[in-house]
Amino acid sequence: MRRFIAVILLLASFFLGLHGKERQLLDNDSIRTVSKQGHLIFSPPYIDRGEPADIRYFLAGLEMFVFDPPPKNPSYFIRLRGVSAYPYLWIQIRKVGRIKESNIKLWMGDPGAFDKYYVFKDGKGQYEISIFGTESLDNLDYDGLATFRVNVTRNAPSFRAYIPLNREILNFAVLTKGKTVGSGECWDLVQVPLDIYSADWPRSLEYGLELNPARDEIKPGDIIQFRSVRIVTEIPGVGTRTEIIGMPDHTAVVYEVLGENRYKLLHQNINGKRYVIETENDFSGRVSGSIRYFRPIAGLLNPPR
Repeated sequence: MRRFIAVILLLASFFLGLHGKERQLLDNDSIRTVSKQGHLIFSPPYIDRGEPADIRYFLAGLEMFVFDPPPKNPSYFIRLRGVSAYPYLWIQIRKVGRIKESNIKLWMGDPGAFDKYYVFKDGKGQYEISIFGTESLDNLDYDGLATFRVNVTRNAPSFRAYIPLNREILNFAVLTKGKTVGSGECWDLVQVPLDIYSADWPRSLEYGLELNPARDEIKPGDIIQFRSVRIVTEIPGVGTRTEIIGMPDHTAVVYEVLGENRYKLLHQNINGKRYVIETENDFSGRVSGSIRYFRPIAGLLNPPR
């Protein structure tokens, strides 16, 4: 009964247009974000209407969640909106027949209304969408709320599907220099802002759109993933210096591009430091291991106001 009343109150706030306040907790030693930040805006080129998708609700969804069904056969985007008694949502989107899925977090900070767009990136076809909720960031167990399928009828233009989050990722890394993000693991520096901004990523060591540095321009805010990289540098008159990055894995954010294979990086859990530091790195002498480059990509987008 208590939860039912909570949902009714949330519905009232939805129709009145009242949204939960944003808030963020910062201290000198660690960073924990408990709110959403400013997501990018998506202006749909037309209104997508049609027969609504068939939503299957789980028990928690019936008690804690109200969802406005999107069209069953959308073009290349859908609008996700409703009311949640959970302040944190996890949205999984997977094209049927593929193993890899997008895992997008929506951190509202407070229970209440949500209203976002999602642009499908894997082209036409059938997609399965599942929504989960939790009441606390410390709780790793998410309750199933709802699941449904849609048949996407058009391919998205690349400029709409792949909206970069470089500025947001870089700003976060710069603001946290000298601080510990999360538990101090290297990937926390990337995972936290990706989730703050509801990035579209499979929640693995692949952080967005993979780039080929031989063809694509690497930019500040891109993410580098190292795998057992060994770099040998010749030092005139001295000999060689060997550097190992990733034992076996390490994650960093590009701060500045200095030239071919030369970067300033922001990362943590490197050189014995479990806080964010800046280093200058030259990968020209790499003799083993792999270096992968990713562009962080927006997942959930705001409707125009």
